Amino acid sequence: NVATGKLFARGDTLRFTQSIGPRVCNVARTYIIPDTGDLRINLNCGASAPGTGGNLVRVMTQRRPGVSEAFGFELSSSQGKDTTTINYFNGSEGSYFNKFYKLHYFAGDTLRLRQITGNVQCNISPYYIMGSTETTIKVNCPYPYPGDTIPHRVGIKMPVMDAGPYSFKITGGNNVTGYMNWVHSARDTFYFTANFFKGERILLSQNGGPQTVQFSPAPPIVMGSTDLIINALLPGAGKSKLSGTYSGPAGSTIVIRSGANDELTLRAGNGGTTGFRFPKEYDAGDTYSLSIKTPPPNCNCAILPAASGTMPVDSLELRIVCNVPIELVSRSTDNKLTNTFYETSAPVVGGKGADEGRYVAFVSSGTGLDGASGKYRQIFWRDMRSGTTKMISRSPDGSEGDKDSFSPAISADGKSVAFESYSTNLGTGDNNGVRDIYVWKDGGGIRWVSAGGNAESYEPMISGDGSAITFSSSASTLAAGVDGTSMVNVFLSKGGSSQLISKDAKTGKALGGSAPHISEDGNKLVFCSFSDKLVANDKNALWDIFLWQNGNPQLRKLSNTSDGGDRDQGTESASRVVAGSISGNGNYIVYSTTATNMVGSDNNKMQDIFICDIGGGGVRRLSVTANNTEGDGDSPIDQGGRIGISYDGKWIIYNTNASNLGVAKGNIILQNTRTGKIIPVTNSIYNTSGRPMLSRDGNYVVAGCSEKLDKRFVSSGIFWFFLGTQTSAN
Repeated sequence: NVATGKLFARGDTLRFTQSIGPRVCNVARTYIIPDTGDLRINLNCGASAPGTGGNLVRVMTQRRPGVSEAFGFELSSSQGKDTTTINYFNGSEGSYFNKFYKLHYFAGDTLRLRQITGNVQCNISPYYIMGSTETTIKVNCPYPYPGDTIPHRVGIKMPVMDAGPYSFKITGGNNVTGYMNWVHSARDTFYFTANFFKGERILLSQNGGPQTVQFSPAPPIVMGSTDLIINALLPGAGKSKLSGTYSGPAGSTIVIRSGANDELTLRAGNGGTTGFRFPKEYDAGDTYSLSIKTPPPNCNCAILPAASGTMPVDSLELRIVCNVPIELVSRSTDNKLTNTFYETSAPVVGGKGADEGRYVAFVSSGTGLDGASGKYRQIFWRDMRSGTTKMISRSPDGSEGDKDSFSPAISADGKSVAFESYSTNLGTGDNNGVRDIYVWKDGGGIRWVSAGGNAESYEPMISGDGSAITFSSSASTLAAGVDGTSMVNVFLSKGGSSQLISKDAKTGKALGGSAPHISEDGNKLVFCSFSDKLVANDKNALWDIFLWQNGNPQLRKLSNTSDGGDRDQGTESASRVVAGSISGNGNYIVYSTTATNMVGSDNNKMQDIFICDIGGGGVRRLSVTANNTEGDGDSPIDQGGRIGISYDGKWIIYNTNASNLGVAKGNIILQNTRTGKIIPVTNSIYNTSGRPMLSRDGNYVVAGCSEKLDKRFVSSGIFWFFLGTQTSAN
């Protein structure tokens, strides 16, 4: 008994048609609105199909609720069935929710679906017709704030305290509440259990603690598009001075200004850094404004993380960074020798805080760099601040590696580099005749990671402090669970021993995997595998990306489609290996595939880049234009190639064969994963680029280029791009 939403005039002639239903109802073509009362149309749609029993109904949300979201729905039947409800909370079901209602319904039943909870209104129809089999109702629940589909964390930065605990409560604009308890600790940031979206109005209160704190910035606060850090200030915390770090070319001079009048002249030391502190004192909550009056010559400068804000500001976080826009990396310490694009490959960049982007490692087969003979490929490490280039694939006696070395991976602090090598003189007793994994540490020499392996080890990746190394190997002697050397597996080495990662959680037996990548803390890693036995219900018989988490023996498949299903093969080879990248904070992964069903409306039949929010934000395609137009070429250029990603997952770097992503085919772009904004890094019709990599906070890019981009040197090669002026504004 359903009334129309529209009112009609007396005497109107209406045409009435049936649009859906398992059977044809006796519908007349026309009806007349009576002079008095409502028009009631009685329909006979026959009985349910003979022999039809009750079937379940399931409701599927097209995206998973965010960390701070919940949806609730009520389902009932016009045929008198009881009402049943179901709630959808953020959990571990995957990138979408797909749940059955408990009651059974019969063919021909009219089902009513009603949303009863949720911070956004989902687009559901009020009525559905039950079919003769299991029925699925798809529900699309838009993200609460257009333009930002990722929930962000809110943390409180606490000063050193003598007592505790302290407790705090936070409430968002969608009435989502989170709590946080703080106990005595060194200065640190603690995060609430609930996350929030851009545009939400945040309220904050203190529930307990020996002292009442003040918040800076003071609530209410409107969430931006990144994590929000709030300073907790103790009574009598007093005044503070604006201080930070200047980083630039060694010996360079800069004039900076606080507000309109206070000026400081700074000179970078031999290490390229110096601290600064303005004499003026600020009260907590006062606003500050920092600017550059006179930059160093030929340099671009950026103030990170922001040129203005509220006091106090952590002096370790506030940075002024100046660098030449593009610099040739593949050159000798004395700048007299260079190696070209065709002699060099595989650059990676490290360094954090004031040293972000400072250290670069790469492969070169050229001559002259730190005494290299050019006979074999060697691994080099360059300090961009001091200008020192070192060959690090050396034996303990200083000899260069006696075979080829490849694939450097650099730690977040830039002080450790892992690599693979066929050399026999890098580790004592290396006589197995195959590739092995080594790690070099600045000031600490070289260590043989895969010692004892009876087959090849390669594809190393390294944690933030260099203490954990993950790699691929077909060896059977590195850890228990591997039988024979015919299968490649993923291992994690820490504290001098290795453990098998790509294994059956119940039996401990190896199932195969390769191309690993590790989070900064070493507690999460992702890898590629063709096995359909690593997780349940893996039915596509293709490669997939899996997540390992420290302390959890059960792996998780991350390369599902946006509706939680198995991806299809697309146009790629069934044997393709794809290198996934995990963000330093362990919250996001990016990878590439030609699969056509990852998201809706994927019709370009090209390799595209996708990002997965490990915490439940679903899968999104990134390699599209601002108006969501598909790329007309592969991204990245190499098939299944690794994509650079920043620590917080905000930025990715890749080269593309598309001509409609803001650069000419074959060039490099930096992309904001939250807004989709594309920043060209190179843009030339003559340039050929190698795989680019990204610094920790996204302010530096390293890549091989065939053009001579640093005008001071007549050479192609590995180049270092400073993009802080653009990333800090986006």
